[in-house]
Amino acid sequence: MVSNGVRVARLNIVRPTADGIETLRIARENGLGVMLNVGILAPDYMRAEATLRPAARRFTARPRLSEVDLARFEERFSWLWQEIEKTGVSLVAIEFSNELNWADFNGDLAVGERGTVYDGGSIARMPGLQGFERGLDNYIAILKVARRLRDASTVFRTVPIISAGTADIPAEWAGRSGGDAVEASVFLAALRRRGLFDLIDGVGLHLYPAGDRWQSQVRRQMEVCGDARAAQAPCWITEWGVPNTDATCPSNDQARAERIRAIEAEFLAYSNSGRVKALIYYDWDSDRRFSIWRCDQLTPSGKIVLD
Repeated sequence: MVSNGVRVARLNIVRPTADGIETLRIARENGLGVMLNVGILAPDYMRAEATLRPAARRFTARPRLSEVDLARFEERFSWLWQEIEKTGVSLVAIEFSNELNWADFNGDLAVGERGTVYDGGSIARMPGLQGFERGLDNYIAILKVARRLRDASTVFRTVPIISAGTADIPAEWAGRSGGDAVEASVFLAALRRRGLFDLIDGVGLHLYPAGDRWQSQVRRQMEVCGDARAAQAPCWITEWGVPNTDATCPSNDQARAERIRAIEAEFLAYSNSGRVKALIYYDWDSDRRFSIWRCDQLTPSGKIVLD
């Protein structure tokens, strides 16, 4: 990765264990900056009596944000934070959790025969709303712990704290999959009422522009970004990507490369106005649809992403 021009990678620490710390040491040894995503729903952080939302349809069993044990989180994450400080890794930012507005990652959101994307007019009718809101309260408490540790750090005091990247789930996909979701703007508004923007430096956003109407999709999602907008902070696009399902070698990637070039031009306008601070492409080589390393070489799309 480094030899092909990657300077920053988004890496995950799911649990407070030595394995994640070792990944950061490897990044440091190779001169790689890290956009660190910290999992907050590991068993290590949950209440003793916590239960998983059962697996159903395409969804695995998931922990509920509402069942995080805040005292346990503070104790174990404080240990993890100290270990991260010892690695000497170059942190670009720290993002707390992932797509908490979508049933695939938050067990407080329901899975059934048909999923729904809840907007401002319908969220009051969402099944399990009280549990979901308790989860939001817990998330704010978690960020308060993170903010105290960050502000007291001699190593990472200036590292931005980023909220969990929100998912943009099409209503049609939610319906077919059976998983519920909450619109990103509604999710952020609920957190804003709880004091989110006193605790973070940027808003995580996930974007996967698709189809002929990709531009309107990007512009709709970007409406939340910026100090004077719903987000009240710049957006960090911590996942974005364009699929290419052609797996032949040599890589047939020109059409995707042209789309990526057009999308990056769109993002550049938001970056120039201060509404976007970072773009992290998903991914290098683990997802065959989105990967930019194929057939043992960097694809044309990858060259544009890393330019």
